[in-house]
Amino acid sequence: KCLIFLPVLAAAAVQSPVQKVVTMLKAMSEKGKAELQDERLQYAKYAQWCESTKAEKSSAVDEAAGKIEVLKADIAKAQTDAEVLGKDIEEHGAQIEKIGGEKTKAEEVRKKEAEDYAVEFKDYSESVDAIGRALETLEKQAGSHPQALIQGTGRHAQEVRKLVALATPKPPAYDFQSGNITGMLKMLQDQFVTEKRELEKAETSKVHSYQLLLASLSSQQESEGEDKERKVGLKAKKLQLKASKEDELTTSTSSKDADTKYLDDVTTTCRQKAADYESNQKLRTDELEAISKAVQIVSQKLSLLEVKFQSLLQLKKATSLALLRSAKNDDVLKAKLLGFLQGEAQRLKSAALTNLLEPVATAALGKVKETIEGVIERLEEQDNQDTEKQTWCASELKYNEKNRRSKTVMVDELNADIDRLNASIISLGEDIESMQKDLSDSAEAMANATGIRQQEKSMNAATIEEAQKAQGAVLEAINALKEFYESSGLALVQSQQPAMTGAYGGMTSETGGVVSLLETISADFARLEADTKSEEQSAAEEFDKLSSDYKINKAEKETDLKHLQSTKVEKTSQLATKGSELQSGEKELAAALQYYEELKPPCVKGGEAWKEREEQRQEELASLKKAMDIMSAASA
Repeated sequence: KCLIFLPVLAAAAVQSPVQKVVTMLKAMSEKGKAELQDERLQYAKYAQWCESTKAEKSSAVDEAAGKIEVLKADIAKAQTDAEVLGKDIEEHGAQIEKIGGEKTKAEEVRKKEAEDYAVEFKDYSESVDAIGRALETLEKQAGSHPQALIQGTGRHAQEVRKLVALATPKPPAYDFQSGNITGMLKMLQDQFVTEKRELEKAETSKVHSYQLLLASLSSQQESEGEDKERKVGLKAKKLQLKASKEDELTTSTSSKDADTKYLDDVTTTCRQKAADYESNQKLRTDELEAISKAVQIVSQKLSLLEVKFQSLLQLKKATSLALLRSAKNDDVLKAKLLGFLQGEAQRLKSAALTNLLEPVATAALGKVKETIEGVIERLEEQDNQDTEKQTWCASELKYNEKNRRSKTVMVDELNADIDRLNASIISLGEDIESMQKDLSDSAEAMANATGIRQQEKSMNAATIEEAQKAQGAVLEAINALKEFYESSGLALVQSQQPAMTGAYGGMTSETGGVVSLLETISADFARLEADTKSEEQSAAEEFDKLSSDYKINKAEKETDLKHLQSTKVEKTSQLATKGSELQSGEKELAAALQYYEELKPPCVKGGEAWKEREEQRQEELASLKKAMDIMSAASA
């Protein structure tokens, strides 16, 4: 853009028109060179801003894409885990129903056996009593008919009467002989008493077997119920985790889409500005060459001038709306560690290792190490405690073991929940800090872009004003030439061809060339004014669009920030609740352990269950220590 110096115009009265044009062209040349250098410096700054903004935004998009993939994998895993737990719950329900059927069947069989035993026992009792009365009567009343002495309706009483009838002669040959009858009855009485005792023993054995079977089935049913309830709770947690990850996925996807759109806008704008810059530089260079040539020609009083004016300096504008954290170098290590712990958790069926998976997947690497060390310390502490314990006694052992197991599971789950909540709160804090930094950087970048736009707008307004003044100055120069030659009585010849020989006609041909040049300059200034106005309108529209994108992106980021902050508050509240529950659970567990200590003296230390827990814990500790070795080897 060209500026016209007013002191030069004020000196027009004492300068010839040619000198005035030369002075004006030289001023234009100096101004053009300065603006050419200014544009180069401004574009260098703008180009650097473009590259850094695109790099930052590309990194943000890539990191968001990576995070989205991880979230999708977490959601799929949580869904799969929930489905597996759902099948397990159905199997436990079917097993509970099956055991209930077996209990019902056993009760029916026992009821039938008891009824048969009552009938049989009554029969034996009546028969023994009847034989006893018969023997007593025979001893007192000789000659009594023995069959009449056997009373009762039982099977054995009927058999006794039949035997007596067979042993008794028919009248009139009947001769009562009480000795044979009495011996037979005593033998039967002894037989029935013996069989009655065997019947009672068999019934006692059946009752005992039934009680053992019923106790075993009840224990199995209770164990299946506890496993079912525990897995129902785990399934609910998996579904809750899935919902939480889906919320994060929605937020990350929205952020990525906004960043991608902004990156596309910045890339398009920067590419267009680069093309404009190259075009402007070429045009400015050509203009300076033309002006230099015009100065040389005009200085030699030739009438060929061709001046090109510089077009508007275009400033790039776009802002960096967000700076996301660069891809973490420790993602690979975390993936390796997560795969190892997941495999060990499935192999050992370990709740402690399973509860570690989410903190390892979501927390920072340093926090993961602290979490694993905390679990190792807790397992070692539990191991030290278990080595001092003995097996329980009789029914008290069963009740206390059940109580301790439920309280231990509750405390472990609460500890895992607290670890997970702590990791989640830390992660949310980092996300909130990053989001706040993004908003701050975006605001700063937008402020810089606004400053550049205001500077560009001011330069455009100045260019338009200067172009209008320049047109007035050129018109004044043309009028000065015309007045000079008209007052001298010489006609202006609008041609570069020399005048014919003859009377001296003055330098009308050169003057006509200068006038033509000045008219061309005036037209260029008019074109510069129109181009600057058009470019100002285009730049204003682009800035308005960029400003609108910034406001939308800012609103989305602020909404995401509020969501993260509310989620952190919610997690903090949950952490406090879990802490209170843990204190209560630990007190209850401590009470159960104290009662267990009181049962130690009369009990025998050891047992298969203790050994299995010990082996399980040692394998868990070995797996966790191997995980620590993996992390140590990676950091070496």
